[in-house]
Amino acid sequence: MGWYYVTLPGSGAGSAERVTLKPLLFSNILIFLTLIPNDGLCNANAGSGYIMAVDALTGGNPPVDILGTYGSNNVAGIKITSVSVGASVTGTGGGLI
Repeated sequence: MGWYYVTLPGSGAGSAERVTLKPLLFSNILIFLTLIPNDGLCNANAGSGYIMAVDALTGGNPPVDILGTYGSNNVAGIKITSVSVGASVTGTGGGLI
């Protein structure tokens, strides 16, 4: 009944990486933003994370080039070193769900 990541790419043991915003589904590609929160008090820089684009059916690398390529493989995630409070993933067009 679906898939999940035990540990997302680049996450250390015990990290609190999470998806806090509604993902976008475009064709069979799921696009979402992860958040690894900063320790301590809240501030404008909420932490770091990844922009992820994965095959919605398998959880693997996307079947097409969305975020670029590395060698002959399509990239599934790009590290974001600073996620701002209120960051979101948005889309336009009739094909987005």
